[in-house]
Amino acid sequence: MMNSFCAGHVNGFKHLTIGSNGLEDEYDLGFKFEENDFDKFHVDPKTGIKVWAEPLLVLHVSVAQQGSPRSLPTLRYGRTRSKFAGGLTSNPDDRERLREMARPYIKEGVVTLKAGGTPEAARDVVML
Repeated sequence: MMNSFCAGHVNGFKHLTIGSNGLEDEYDLGFKFEENDFDKFHVDPKTGIKVWAEPLLVLHVSVAQQGSPRSLPTLRYGRTRSKFAGGLTSNPDDRERLREMARPYIKEGVVTLKAGGTPEAARDVVML
């Protein structure tokens, strides 16, 4: 039985339960999605052709430790538009799929934070 706590969430985050024994007793997780529609490009040095970045669906995961005022980094996981179920924008199934795919990575990231490390997802979006 888990005794997870919730410190409350702001900035569009909602409570996230990942079903990890012990971690949710110490950490409050929140999530929100962001769909980036990039209008940036770079020039491929080999061809000289403009290459546009593919839009992303990004899952942001906030991590707060119970009883600690210390701010922990937000973890980020993403999928490109080419992996969306149907169309140019994500739908609820795409979001749920990303959240489920990220679950083991979130657990791993929280364990890394707990050990004092910096998970890859805190430095850059981990593509799934």
